[in-house]
Amino acid sequence: MTIKASKLGPGHLTFGSAGTTSEFGSQCTKVELNPKFDDGDIVTVLSGEELAEDDGESYELTGEFYQDYSMAGLLTWCKTNSGTVMPFVFVPDDESALSVTGSCKIRAVKIGGDVKKRNTTEFTFPGVGDYELVDHIAP
Repeated sequence: MTIKASKLGPGHLTFGSAGTTSEFGSQCTKVELNPKFDDGDIVTVLSGEELAEDDGESYELTGEFYQDYSMAGLLTWCKTNSGTVMPFVFVPDDESALSVTGSCKIRAVKIGGDVKKRNTTEFTFPGVGDYELVDHIAP
């Protein structure tokens, strides 16, 4: 098999439903979908028997973007939509087939940082339900 090593971008990160989407891609310097696994605990009962609890699987959509101090910027959008569950589409590379779709809970993010610098903000949006890897129609 031939080695393939893709680069992230140019791509897209959009939130919302068709017709009401917000694009994060133009501000993002980093985007990751991070699966998380929780091995079920073993619980010992009085008789000495053990019960294995179910394993859990979840994910987070994380990244970093440049701050924009306008009322139409992502800082304001995150605060306005904090607590809202929104569908997302993450296209790591417009020229490739892979696309990720799912839903996540939007959270407010940090505002500010170093004076006279172009500050960035990290975001972590917990996944809701499962995500899917789908075929992105490359141009």
